[in-house]
Amino acid sequence: MDQKPIAFDLVHPDFTWEGIHMDIPTLLARMESDLSDTRPWIRARAQWVQSWLQSDAPLEVLTSGTTGAPKSIFFTKAQAHYSCKATGQFLGLGAGTRALIALSCDYVAGKMMWIRALTLGWSITEVDPGASPWSEQQGPFDFVALVPLQLAGCKTTLSRFKQVLVGGAPLGAPLISDLLSGAGLTKIWVSFGMAETLTHFALSELSDDPGRLKYKPLPGVTLTQNNQGCLVVDYPSLQIHNFATRDVVELDNEDGFIWLGRADNAINSGGIKLYPEKIGQLIGHLIDGPFDLGGVADPKWGVALGLATEKRQGIHLLQTLADSGLLMPSEVPKYLWVIDLPKTASGKVKSRELWQAIAQGSAGDPIETKH
Repeated sequence: MDQKPIAFDLVHPDFTWEGIHMDIPTLLARMESDLSDTRPWIRARAQWVQSWLQSDAPLEVLTSGTTGAPKSIFFTKAQAHYSCKATGQFLGLGAGTRALIALSCDYVAGKMMWIRALTLGWSITEVDPGASPWSEQQGPFDFVALVPLQLAGCKTTLSRFKQVLVGGAPLGAPLISDLLSGAGLTKIWVSFGMAETLTHFALSELSDDPGRLKYKPLPGVTLTQNNQGCLVVDYPSLQIHNFATRDVVELDNEDGFIWLGRADNAINSGGIKLYPEKIGQLIGHLIDGPFDLGGVADPKWGVALGLATEKRQGIHLLQTLADSGLLMPSEVPKYLWVIDLPKTASGKVKSRELWQAIAQGSAGDPIETKH
């Protein structure tokens, strides 16, 4: 990919780190020193920031690997900057934003946080990207981006943050309830995006109805729908034109959308189309621990919905789900397995691998059935 001349500051003149203004030479000296640090997350950050400041190499983004082997996608520095500007404009995060950086540069979300900070002129504090990296950082902070595990670790102290951006894995219904009860004036934003769009292109403010989150596009993004009901993205600043996703959505009259599920995962059960992701959002608060939904062969329905959990649940879970009033009869899982769920490095369930194993009999017989 050809790199055009850089038309923006790689480091904004207002950028500060721990209260100290840093220009490119100062940052490069710090990165050179940090390359010898014994902590892997420090070295990863040093390598990334050094590359951002020195190299003309494009930004490499890996797909998640949930539906196959991860693939590399490349973006220019200008495209990365445009994405950061759009996020900053959407959330009102201009120069001087007090931000906590708690994500590893081993992943694109951490890399993008550093690009936002450097190019938008933020005032940053960096912490170890563990499950609770803010234990000694009282704030206040204007902004932090986290994965769900980290967010769960600070659900009782959210008041330190004006805005929180969360992504990387689905939020469980119990966590959402805890977050909303403790959020106070803190706004929690849920991201929607993929590797092909350089992380998120739409955001939704968290609500108590996770199945009806209304996502709004970033500035410069136009959303339409194809004849399969899938979202189509135009993002000219990133040179993305008419990109057809596999995400089935409901578009609203304000250019936003509600996500229904992945077209690839849709299940035709007795002539009724089911979206496992949507059903999972409805019943998540009734299930203890990680779980996944998928299609299994069934003599009555042709293909029925199956449920796989990592933890043993209470007795008659499937009947409990049927009696909950949350699901149509066709949406109620008909089979239940307890199994170690295969996951990616970021914690996403490898759904296709899981249900292939179940279809092949590798998971044994279901522990509960319902017809």
